[in-house]
Amino acid sequence: MDVTVSVIKVNPRAEVVFYGSVTLARKGDEATAARFTVLPDGAVTNVNTLPKTLVQRL
Repeated sequence: MDVTVSVIKVNPRAEVVFYGSVTLARKGDEATAARFTVLPDGAVTNVNTLPKTLVQRL
């Protein structure tokens, strides 16, 4: 399944900070689509696609 992801900062105006896609081969697959940091002032920084596992399989 192809998955398209966008990260949009909406304050004070809409701004696309990331747009990309990943492919998941089967049900239960996990893939990092986007990672980013939101600073205290609302700025979005460190946008990347470095892998990060969120769920551990038993």
